Amino acid sequence: MALRKKKAASGVTGVGRNRARLRKAVRLGAVDSCTTDLRAGVRDADIIVIAAPVGVIQGIVSRILPFLKKGCVITDTGSTKKALVADKIKPRFPNGIGFVGGHPLAGSQLGGVANARSNLFIGTVCVLTPVPGTDRKALAAVKRMWESAGASVELLSPAKHDEVLGLTSHLPHLVAVALVRSALGAEGAQRFIAGGFRDTTRVASSSGGMWRDIFVSNRAGVLKALKKFRSEILRIEGLIKSGNGASLARILDSAKRSRDAVFKT
Repeated sequence: MALRKKKAASGVTGVGRNRARLRKAVRLGAVDSCTTDLRAGVRDADIIVIAAPVGVIQGIVSRILPFLKKGCVITDTGSTKKALVADKIKPRFPNGIGFVGGHPLAGSQLGGVANARSNLFIGTVCVLTPVPGTDRKALAAVKRMWESAGASVELLSPAKHDEVLGLTSHLPHLVAVALVRSALGAEGAQRFIAGGFRDTTRVASSSGGMWRDIFVSNRAGVLKALKKFRSEILRIEGLIKSGNGASLARILDSAKRSRDAVFKT
């Protein structure tokens, strides 16, 4: 939608498995045309964006590689990068076909084209994860694409991406899941839920299958983030147990200052 609105692409073809959803994508202006035939969909593409759970991206790449024209560039929107980009996909690419790992830091817990909007990426960051051997022209093309959609582009190694996103994205999702299971499993708790709980646990409404793949493929990053989080929880628990209100207040105030420096609301 963003690329078509900005006229940044001469044409956008949607490729998927469900004909009804594809037709809806055409009606809503997300794509110019659509098909369930992978070969037909990618045959003349200059850039291919694979927006799928990380557990199936490698398989999609393997299926489409034989049908791509020379100079075609593939990128993805997966939330983990090292296991996918550096270890599994990039080493198998033939000459003449480019690949650039990507992760737009935008979206919500809602899926499907009905929840898409053309301004989704404005003011957001898209991380690209080039590796040794990444074609410079391919990287520049993907960078221009995301900038056309309204995002600013940051470059990280796949390993650094997974470490950072383990803390800022994957850990919050795990915490939201744990909160839902802890609170909503208590008898009668649902009657006393307010906005704070809703806002804190919003991401727990995301697709379980998609997040399962993320946690498994970024095992090291997630476990490292959990270790850091566990340390903070134990520290706060100790202060509550000892009744150390002064130290507890300092932690709470420090967290408020840190968050306020990033978010204005």
